[in-house]
Amino acid sequence: MTRKVARWLCGRLLITGTHSTGKTTLVTALTRLYRDQKVVALSEGARQCPFELNQSQNDLSTTWLLATQIKTEIEATTQSDARLVICDRGVPDILSYHLATVGKVPSGLESLALEWLAGYDHILLARPDKARSMTPDELRVNDARFRDEVQATIERLVFDFGTSVDVLPDDMSQRIDMTADHLATKGLLP
Repeated sequence: MTRKVARWLCGRLLITGTHSTGKTTLVTALTRLYRDQKVVALSEGARQCPFELNQSQNDLSTTWLLATQIKTEIEATTQSDARLVICDRGVPDILSYHLATVGKVPSGLESLALEWLAGYDHILLARPDKARSMTPDELRVNDARFRDEVQATIERLVFDFGTSVDVLPDDMSQRIDMTADHLATKGLLP
């Protein structure tokens, strides 16, 4: 029996970091910049999650988030004519919130997530800008200690398991320029 294996038809860029770090603003700017380049932007799945999040995230919510993230990325990279898929958050974010609340991820989920993390073509890490205040909403929490703990875990995961990671500057125009340079250098976009 021959097994069919889907192949990535385009590149995958992950923009990761804890909440209130400007990731979505950057993704929106990049989508506008590359609107004629067949770029697909994937929004974070947490806002659709029917289970508890943040300090209440648990095995069930983490499983749902990981499954949804991976499914969405597979669909976007194999079933569209996109040249690049930009992920607004991803696997390291999901794992990090879980680790900050529960302390341990079930081994099957962790191994899947870490293997997935190594497959991104490039990872851009957004760090909290201490000069900018957090903006809580129905999902984001205004807890600096929790945010810092999640951020530290994201950084550990991407630097230990990611293949190509760069830290974004705080300034948005510098973020856009840096990302454009990296995408061109890696041949992901002109």
